[in-house]
Amino acid sequence: MNDIVLKIEYEKGDIWHNSLVHEYNDYMKSIKPANHIHAYLVYTFLSSACSPAFSLKKDKIILVSSLMQDQNKPFRNFLLHQSALQTFGVLGYCIFILIPIEFITGIYQCIWGYHNRIFEYGFAMVLLKGWRMMEWTYLVTGFCIPFLPEHYWPIYFHGLKNILCIDNHFNSISSIPLNVYDKLQDGALVLSVFLCSYFFFYFLASH
Repeated sequence: MNDIVLKIEYEKGDIWHNSLVHEYNDYMKSIKPANHIHAYLVYTFLSSACSPAFSLKKDKIILVSSLMQDQNKPFRNFLLHQSALQTFGVLGYCIFILIPIEFITGIYQCIWGYHNRIFEYGFAMVLLKGWRMMEWTYLVTGFCIPFLPEHYWPIYFHGLKNILCIDNHFNSISSIPLNVYDKLQDGALVLSVFLCSYFFFYFLASH
């Protein structure tokens, strides 16, 4: 699935949706992201902001649920995504299901990777998952943007594109499994960061 560049179709009369399709196509052509499925999901979710009850069509719900399950490997949660999208619409799904699931699976993937191998992708996966949490939060705020005058939209779109560009960079450096030596190096780095943070806050609290 990750080899197929998915398209978002234009919809007659929906200016917000069609603006996002234009932005998505521009991003795909100019950046050519390695993980284009993630970009497809982000733009698809945002495109529903002007739909009744923030809903997606039935066939798109099935596709998106399948893609989200693939992003959440090794967990199999297709039915959870599908049911939540049908029940809550995209906005409710993002707030009550997507962000909590991304947080839980993100912690798991940082420790065990996608294939149940301890610290499979190292510290780069921590960076990617931390950035993704910020991305989803930015996405949720995007549901307010269609209610602003259209000349404000490009500001949000520019920010979204920059966020996705950084995500693409983190994704590229976190997609190669590490050998044992690299895992030890990254493990020492993560431990050092946590210890430095602990002593820093301990010092602040004690003065």
